[in-house]
Amino acid sequence: MGTAEERAFEHTLPAEARRQEVFVRALLEGSGLKNVRVIAETGAYHQGATRLLFAAEPVAAETA
Repeated sequence: MGTAEERAFEHTLPAEARRQEVFVRALLEGSGLKNVRVIAETGAYHQGATRLLFAAEPVAAETA
C-alpha cells in the first residue's frame, strides 16, 4: 500500500503512519474482509517511507 509520505499518494492518504493503518483497515473491512492485520513493514521505493503489508480473510458467505 502506498503511503502519504510518497508524492504520488500524498493527497489521497492520511499523513501519519498510524492513521494510514486505520485507513487501510477500514478500506479492507469495508470491502468485505475480516481479521485485517499488519504482517510486515518494508521500505517504500521513494523518499525513505515505510509501507505496511496487510493480510486479511474473506468473510464467509452465508448459506441459504
